[in-house]
Amino acid sequence: MSVSVMTLRAFERISAGATMNYAGSDLFEIVSQDYDPPVRAVYSRGDEDSDSLIVIGVSEKTDFLPERLREHRDAAYHRMLSFVQRSATYPVILPRGWKQYKSDNLVTFFALPESFGSTLRWVTEVNASGSGDLVFWELSETDGQQELSEYEPPNVRHGNAREFWLQKRVAALEALSGPTPAAVGVDVVLDPAPQAQGVVKSRGFTQWLPDLTTCQREFVEAPTDRSIRLRGPAGSGKTLTLSIKAVREVVAARRSGTPIRALFVTHSWSLASEVDQLLMALSEEGPLNEINTLPLVAVAQEILPTGMVPADLQLIGDDSLTGKITQLAEIEEVVEDFIGGDWVTFKGQASPDFVERLEATEPEAKRGLAWDLLVEFGCVLGADGIFPSVNSEQRYIRLPRAPWMMRLKDSGDKRAVYALYVKYYDSLQRRNLLTSDQLLNDFLNYLESFTWNHRRLTDGYDVIFVDEFHLFNALERQILRYLSRDVRSYPRIFMALDPRQSPWDVFFGSADATSSDAVTGDEGMEGVKTVDIPTVHRSSPQILDLIKHIHLDYANLNLDDDWDYSISEVESLATPGPVPSLFVSETFAEEELAIYKAVSEAYSRMHAGGQMALAIVDEDRFRRYRDMISNMGKSDKYSIVSVTSREDIAGLKYHRKSLVVGPAEYLAGLQFDTVLIAGLPSLTPNSPNQGVRRRGALSLLYLAVSRAARDVRIFSNEDSGGVPEVLSRAHEEGVLGLFSTREKG
Repeated sequence: MSVSVMTLRAFERISAGATMNYAGSDLFEIVSQDYDPPVRAVYSRGDEDSDSLIVIGVSEKTDFLPERLREHRDAAYHRMLSFVQRSATYPVILPRGWKQYKSDNLVTFFALPESFGSTLRWVTEVNASGSGDLVFWELSETDGQQELSEYEPPNVRHGNAREFWLQKRVAALEALSGPTPAAVGVDVVLDPAPQAQGVVKSRGFTQWLPDLTTCQREFVEAPTDRSIRLRGPAGSGKTLTLSIKAVREVVAARRSGTPIRALFVTHSWSLASEVDQLLMALSEEGPLNEINTLPLVAVAQEILPTGMVPADLQLIGDDSLTGKITQLAEIEEVVEDFIGGDWVTFKGQASPDFVERLEATEPEAKRGLAWDLLVEFGCVLGADGIFPSVNSEQRYIRLPRAPWMMRLKDSGDKRAVYALYVKYYDSLQRRNLLTSDQLLNDFLNYLESFTWNHRRLTDGYDVIFVDEFHLFNALERQILRYLSRDVRSYPRIFMALDPRQSPWDVFFGSADATSSDAVTGDEGMEGVKTVDIPTVHRSSPQILDLIKHIHLDYANLNLDDDWDYSISEVESLATPGPVPSLFVSETFAEEELAIYKAVSEAYSRMHAGGQMALAIVDEDRFRRYRDMISNMGKSDKYSIVSVTSREDIAGLKYHRKSLVVGPAEYLAGLQFDTVLIAGLPSLTPNSPNQGVRRRGALSLLYLAVSRAARDVRIFSNEDSGGVPEVLSRAHEEGVLGLFSTREKG
């Protein structure tokens, strides 16, 4: 046993499956045997002496969770993180289903949801020894207030952990800011970038122009009096084309002596950083100060008047992407608490379909419901200014329903959703939390004011470029048109999109689980011209055939026709390669062995500056591969770069010849010669929620496959559900080779 100590930011990364002391990791661990029990101090970039610490008094030497919680790792970490967040305000108020007891600053609660049938309870201490730290002391199966009141925390362990963490913080952060220690067996260099980015960085704006395809040139040279959408599959060069267009407009304005303000807006800080670097590389006339590259949330923070957002409110996440991921966990907690309590009051009035969705136990179904509620809360209730108050429920019930909204059949369904919204809203308000949707709703209200209508003449933008437009929900899309400077002309917005690439394809709705992110039209975008890119330069013809096959499956799920360009007409200009392969194992252990062999073979033939990827489709299964990844990282044979968030992508340019490992959704926008794909979710033909099936598999599988230039190898095992139907059909169509790992040896 050991005592672990870390900040909240480090704990969040650990719960996401991040590795430590490896190249590309954001975490560094130092262990001291000088204490009894030993202390494991974990550090993340940005940690300060003043940060409150989280101490786990019963962690294991090879894990941060006690052995008894490892079977349900995700649920255990989620509950611990939620408790840390809730304990930031006093008194600590936990959902009813947690069955909490309190005694002074001691709190005990169920370590897992009741549905798991576990009686394990955490014994915790809030503001331990007056330090502001939170300590998870031990797991207990007792269930009484008396035992808690008599509990005496071993405070010396907390003191040892805090002392050691503070003592080693400076040295640990220095290690994080430099190369990984040689003992890890990983080389870190600072000069070369990945091959795909290197091609872009070696060429300026004018050097790219002769090599543009006809459709790319059409987009780049199109007049800017109307908005244009640029659509194309992964690897077709949408971001590059959009960036060239932005540079061209700035250069033209400079040469004509016309002042110009341009905005390049993204969904996340990680992509904004990448675009900034790309624009700098393309520029042949020095810094492009005329272009402001920001996530939409940052645009709101920049434009909103000082003081409009109260200083005591803390924004959840630092952009739309990270904010939504965090909110999903919050809503899942609210739903669980609601089912264990108030749901009995509403169930009799709800439709059978809604009852089935709310009471579904499959993780995919629960996550799909949480996402639909997230959109309903932000883009319907919040957007209409409905906050918990007298008569607000009736206002919500009377709202007209659009096709893109969550499917609610009658007033009973709406009353249940409103009750969930009240619980969610109150939970955020108690902790002074602000969601990105709430911020953007206030931002939209400000943009519709007389004040902004006056300001926009100087602070608005002449041209607006939007990358990953398919990630923007209905609320976010409405905002874009108000950011233009000229109120008397059509907004000039240039949008790049590929709905099939999105890891959050719920934005576009489905036949079974309509999301408020799915729109049947584009708000304020009538008459917008569309340019499709029918060629790809990255994927081989064989990989493109597999992409087309997966893409065609979307038609079977009634994807909105507005996004349906003809993938059958897309051609690959890349060099032919091998047919993608699917390796089927009987057990998970056999699958691991097959992956080891594939890594060894592909890594040995990779050139010195190349990178290959191991993409885990189902993020919930990523942790199952952690031991295998850790063992490979400790070997002298491989350089392992772990990607556990979009923020990790920026660091990839510092690594040559490496294996990039992470959930598929975080590999968006990257290119690799070889991509190994594992962690396929279990899909059954009779799944109750087709929309969830697409969210959990097809879009992420498409994303993973489309990251490869030459070689795709997919791995599955019968113990985890076997081969998904979409891949079985791909084999039948001749676009995917099928092998038994035993046959392959």
